[in-house]
Amino acid sequence: PNCYISNPGFEAGETGWTFNWNTAARIVSTLQHNGGTKSAMLGDGSVNRKAAITQNLLVPLDLTQLTFYTYTEADDQEECLADPDPENGIGDYLLVHINNQRVVFWQVCYTPGPSWQPRTLDLSAYQGQQVFLNVQYISDATFWSKAFVDDFQFAAP
Repeated sequence: PNCYISNPGFEAGETGWTFNWNTAARIVSTLQHNGGTKSAMLGDGSVNRKAAITQNLLVPLDLTQLTFYTYTEADDQEECLADPDPENGIGDYLLVHINNQRVVFWQVCYTPGPSWQPRTLDLSAYQGQQVFLNVQYISDATFWSKAFVDDFQFAAP
């Protein structure tokens, strides 16, 4: 088993992660899950939601690809933007930061048939180093959306 990430599939609830959110819904959920019975529900359908999970990680010398799964769904009026930008306050987003620097983001918008999607981040630049992982969800004031993350692990490149 991968011992570099504490509670990678949220089966132990909040153990190992720091959770931050601005609305009432808790983050560990059984509504959707990729593996096991739980995941982190960052987007809960609320508008103007901000939620994040964070953890300090040691990037292994030989396993520098951080993999995880995302599941998103949105109101059918939540259109995908032609030029998405999480900084402009328009749209809903799932973002990943390493050491407080954004490394990737995905727009959360309507797509038929939502499903779990594998994601991979190349952390070879941080090989053997401790990093601060922050996975964040932000939504605007228009339509509902949901976002879940699950099953974090390191893999070989």
